[in-house]
Amino acid sequence: MTQERSHQAEASLERRKLDEVIEMFDSVTETLAELVHDMQSGKPVPPRQIRAQIADLQSAYFSIKKAEEAFHDKTGNVQREGDIDFEAIRSEIGRRLDKLRAARDAERLS
Repeated sequence: MTQERSHQAEASLERRKLDEVIEMFDSVTETLAELVHDMQSGKPVPPRQIRAQIADLQSAYFSIKKAEEAFHDKTGNVQREGDIDFEAIRSEIGRRLDKLRAARDAERLS
């Protein structure tokens, strides 16, 4: 029983770490979306600032992947109802990064 509690405590800690990384990712995404909005409305946005936000997003993405792997290593890969769907999160992050890269590339062409 004690070992099970310890395992549950570790899983809970890993889940909290993952939640923190996802929160950071969402914050960086929101900031970048504001920068893209500023660009589209004609406000000057330094490319350096955009590159920094994209780098932060990529870093958050890799942190999420690392946290996900650690979580699965400690808890197993069995997904129960109500569990976090890491595949959906990974896909969503990939889509957001693709959109941001496309926006960055479009800005370079302008």
